[in-house]
Amino acid sequence: MIGINNSRLKYSFLVCTLFLFFYIPMEVSAQVKLENVSIGSSLWLRSYNTPDERSALVNPPTEEGSLNPTHITSLAAELALSEKFSLLSRVGYGTGKYETAFVVGDLIRKETISQRIIPTSIGINYNIFFSDSLDSEDESSKKISLFVGAGLNRYFIQHSISREVNFGPGGFNDISFVGNNYGAYLHVGVRKPLSDRFDLMADLRYNTGFYHHKVYPDELNGGSIRKKISAKGAEFGIRLVYKFNHNQ
Repeated sequence: MIGINNSRLKYSFLVCTLFLFFYIPMEVSAQVKLENVSIGSSLWLRSYNTPDERSALVNPPTEEGSLNPTHITSLAAELALSEKFSLLSRVGYGTGKYETAFVVGDLIRKETISQRIIPTSIGINYNIFFSDSLDSEDESSKKISLFVGAGLNRYFIQHSISREVNFGPGGFNDISFVGNNYGAYLHVGVRKPLSDRFDLMADLRYNTGFYHHKVYPDELNGGSIRKKISAKGAEFGIRLVYKFNHNQ
């Protein structure tokens, strides 16, 4: 099954906690409010530095994994902590498919992994606003905002593995493996108002992390080994943002 490796979780949580308590002034607690919610679509370009998901199959490729874009649909919510800092949380959903084929004479064995992945994240953004008037406090006068941020990812993963053999025994359908692991991300983007209530956002994330998958090679007679599969890669996306107007 897919294994869990969370050795960096406590360290990452401690860093975020220290940031919240010592960098952001305590008086901002009175300003905390739900700023917006959004729906988005993105393309995650996983830049493998290890074998990809096919390493969990009986006849995996030995080279590094090939670029395998994953389409992610996501929902997000942003909580304003102060005028420039905000807390962003997001949950997404994506699918992927990985295949190998093994041919010896007339024997053809095809194996397939169907992947479902739910990436979740939480992090801090620093926002920079640009407006027509530097002294204006009217939200509608702010034309464009830029942001940079960082945070933690958690990947929830399900693999369904099947095998087809053209003749003889050895085939099976949809054996499932599930698991999760942690990572981190860096985040930059730009927002442009469409109206008083809606913004259009374009953003770029760089995701890090990995997970382990147990593999049961024939030569181990039921024993398993752990394969490390990278989750690194850039993610490009657009979002439609609904803003809550707290001044009305």
